[in-house]
Amino acid sequence: MAFSILYFFPTVALAAGAVAAGDILYRKTKKLRAVYAEKKKEVGHRHKSDSIKNKIGSKDSLQSIQTVYADKMKEYRRADGKFINRAILVTLISMGFAMFSNFYPVFGVISVVGILYSTRPVFTQSFRMLKSGRVGVDILSGLTILGCILSGYIFIANLVNLIFLSSLKLFIKVSSDSKVKLTDIFTQIPNFVWIQVNGIEVQISFSEVKEGDMIVVNAGETIPVDGIITEGMASVDNQILTGEAAPSDKNMGDKVFALTTVLSGRIVVKVENAGKDTVASKIGNILEQTVDFQSKTELRVLYLADKTVPPTLVMSGVAFLYSGSYEAISVLSAHFKYKFLLVTPISLMNFLKIASENGILIKDGRSLDLLPQVDTIVFDKTGTLTEEKPAVGEIRCCEDYSEEDVLIYTAAAESKQVHPIALAIIKEVEDRDLNIPPFDNSDYRAGYGISVSIEGKMVHSGSARFMQVCGISLPHDIKEMQDECLNKGHSLVITAVNKKVAGAIELIPALRSEAVEVILELKNLPQIKDIYIISGDLETPTRALAQQLGIEHYFAEILPEEKAEIIKKLREKGKFICYVGDGINDALAMKNSNLSVSMSGASTIATDTARIVLKSHGLRKFPFIFDLAHDFQKNSNLMFRLISSSTVIGIGGVFLFGIGIVETTLIGIAGLLAAGGVAMIPLQKTKNSS
Repeated sequence: MAFSILYFFPTVALAAGAVAAGDILYRKTKKLRAVYAEKKKEVGHRHKSDSIKNKIGSKDSLQSIQTVYADKMKEYRRADGKFINRAILVTLISMGFAMFSNFYPVFGVISVVGILYSTRPVFTQSFRMLKSGRVGVDILSGLTILGCILSGYIFIANLVNLIFLSSLKLFIKVSSDSKVKLTDIFTQIPNFVWIQVNGIEVQISFSEVKEGDMIVVNAGETIPVDGIITEGMASVDNQILTGEAAPSDKNMGDKVFALTTVLSGRIVVKVENAGKDTVASKIGNILEQTVDFQSKTELRVLYLADKTVPPTLVMSGVAFLYSGSYEAISVLSAHFKYKFLLVTPISLMNFLKIASENGILIKDGRSLDLLPQVDTIVFDKTGTLTEEKPAVGEIRCCEDYSEEDVLIYTAAAESKQVHPIALAIIKEVEDRDLNIPPFDNSDYRAGYGISVSIEGKMVHSGSARFMQVCGISLPHDIKEMQDECLNKGHSLVITAVNKKVAGAIELIPALRSEAVEVILELKNLPQIKDIYIISGDLETPTRALAQQLGIEHYFAEILPEEKAEIIKKLREKGKFICYVGDGINDALAMKNSNLSVSMSGASTIATDTARIVLKSHGLRKFPFIFDLAHDFQKNSNLMFRLISSSTVIGIGGVFLFGIGIVETTLIGIAGLLAAGGVAMIPLQKTKNSS
């Protein structure tokens, strides 16, 4: 009884200040959720969501919650595995001593010492909280253990501690394994590589590779570096980086990236980046940082966990007065404490892995929380809704030249160029099975055009301005065509043979094949209210594209620096914006948006401003990220309900059926295991569908 009295006084002392605010757990929880939601909304309208820079006076603000709890959970997630193993061993030994403590009291003292050793982080944190004038779940955990000891339930104290430590060990193992599986995708490199030195192949350690080395990669091998092909050709599987299912043919001068695989052929690659400087390694670092983020659901649980401590203490005191110390401790042990936080990171990493397998890099895990809030999507036009390579439109001929003649001369002049317009013309020639004659020499003027000698004829190919510079006059119908293309926002390549215009080729920006379907899917999402297009093109082509896609709102003739101002004005109207661009000329607009998605290629992934990168160079997976975010939200909420239900059942069982600490602990573990199963459901669904 003396032990029970000793336990009762600290319990009442800690609970006294919270009695007035305690009320009942359900009502308090409901009220706190409302307060949290209001604070989140308030912060959301004025926040800079990338970081917490300024605390907002109120301790209950979302930013304050993040500041208070971020370090706590980082410590939990980075818990010393060796200490946990020692603590479990000590607890098992302590349990052995506790079993004989009734016969040999000194064994009880030894067991208590073991308990205090293995739970010292809990008591250390409890002391810090008391010192700062706060009451939180660490204190509740400490009181549960201390209450068991003071009430003489030493064996039960060991059992509670063993279950908690075992759960934490399991969490660290599963979390670590999931993290390794996620990030190892981008860190698997060979131990040794072959380099070419003076025509001789020499094997060296990968750690010795440096910039400028010539790496030899054969069929079936993984490319270990980022670099340029200097010799050979190969079929390369880029899926791990770009998400593209089809392999691509790589020739001399093409760039290749680490961790992509040579399916056939043999290449020599000049090293540009190796080790931690490769794109793949930087993606791995991004993912590693991402898995440490805290979701808003996790923050909500932390917030509610600490705020529900006083009511729990009150109910524990009531249980003590009516039933005794055993029931009081049982109420304390039923609190959900950190159970939810043991499974949330596992769920997050599973969703990140699913995203990665679908060619999506989520650079900031908070994006999964922000996506369900998006109500407005803003697309950059060029390179996002349209293909990089335009399509050949009308071909207008002059003199006695045919369409084939114009195409052949233009393609011959442009055959050594790699810009999108040249590639589009060359593709058109190839589609028509025409042969491109070689040229003797060339004179290229950047931004204007090119002059080449073909079969003894001087061919000029380029813009109207280039023709003017070269002293070539334009026929009336070509001038009309130039004006028409200008109004439509199309490009025009004019070709002249021996100073006379042979014809002109219209290049039309090609709409992405998936764009119409993607826009339709987005418009069918209940959360999306508005879709905008921002373009630097003229009014007419921008309006035509918007009508073709069924988009009502657009901005035309917008300079890059003006895009950010448009985003700012839309946000001032209360819109929650997701900006989709190429990640190069849209950096300011992306930074001003609530969320940003990039269409950039692998070479800019690590430095891109966007939080989410569609690595497959297409929009097809864009709607999928909204589904993924909603699934993550539902998954987190289900885990929360399961674990909180175990708390309600446990406390209810104490008052209604007189169950004890063993039963409440087992109920809590059952809730934890159920939530853990829910955390693994997304990954299991993916396995079943593959």
